[in-house]
Amino acid sequence: LSSNGNETSLPFGSKTLMASRILDEVHALLPD
Repeated sequence: LSSNGNETSLPFGSKTLMASRILDEVHALLPD
């Protein structure tokens, strides 16, 4: 992911939620 000014303006909770969503998508793509 590319870093930009908008990233630092997000509250930590939103960044954590975003990371969780990304991890969920990655796990969904991986074979069991």
